[in-house]
Parts: sequence; C-alpha cells; structure tokens
Amino acid sequence: MSMAPVTEIDVEGVGTIRHLNMWQIGAMRKCKGSNRYIAPFAFAAGMTVRQFKRLSPELQEAVRQAYHRLTSPAAMVPEREARPTGPRLPRKGEHVSEERQIEIGRRLIEMKKQLPRGHFGPWIEKESGISYNAAQRFMRAAKEADERSAA
Repeated sequence: MSMAPVTEIDVEGVGTIRHLNMWQIGAMRKCKGSNRYIAPFAFAAGMTVRQFKRLSPELQEAVRQAYHRLTSPAAMVPEREARPTGPRLPRKGEHVSEERQIEIGRRLIEMKKQLPRGHFGPWIEKESGISYNAAQRFMRAAKEADERSAA
C-alpha cells in the first residue's frame, strides 16, 4: 500500500491545517512572548494569533495536534515502501546511458510529486546520492522522451 505524505489536515470547526509558507514563517519570527508559541498553530490554520486565542481550548488543542501530525517526520517523507522501486541511482561520476537516464528521471519525477513543496531538493542531496543538477538532467531527459513518444 503506497502512502503519500500528508500535506493538509481538516479540523472540524476550524478548517484546514497546512504547512507554513515563507511569509508566515517570517511573520512568526516577529511575534513576542506567548504569541510566538501560538503563531505556528494559528498561521497553519489560516488565522491570526488573536483569532486562534478566541477558539475554545478544545479546538485549540485539536489544531495543535493536527499541526504536530502534519509536521512530524513520518508525515513529511513517504515510507520506504512507498518509494519507487527499481535500479539503484548512479554514483558520482558514473556513466549513465540515455535509456537509464530516462528511467531514473521518471522515478525522480514520481518522487517529486510525492514530497511536499520545497522538500525535493533536500531529499536529493541527502537521500539519493546524486547532485541536484544531475537529477534535473535526468528529469528533463524523461520529459523529452515522453513528449517524443506522445507526438
């Protein structure tokens, strides 16, 4: 069973909890005191800190739990079983045939779809063992091959 990463969680009575964007992270850093603790939960729910404070304690706790589930490492990256299977990725400096580049590119495109926005680059650098430029080259080769076969 393939399990895609969690990108949003609905909380009844509040709305949808999503990952923070860069603007929200910047705004959160400007918060002072207890508001700094509350800000990630409020912003993830699409609220201001003041609106979040007006929620009942039960709803605040539901938002906190949803936010923690959303940002837990288990929710960020698909499990090993969910990752595409196939031949290993090439080592640095290893020659890769055009056919294999296309195959690897397709696998990388699938992985990019599974990961939350902004997590593919770090995944490439940490997990794959290939450079980001090589990954882009492989994905471009796959897209061009798919376009040629569709025409």
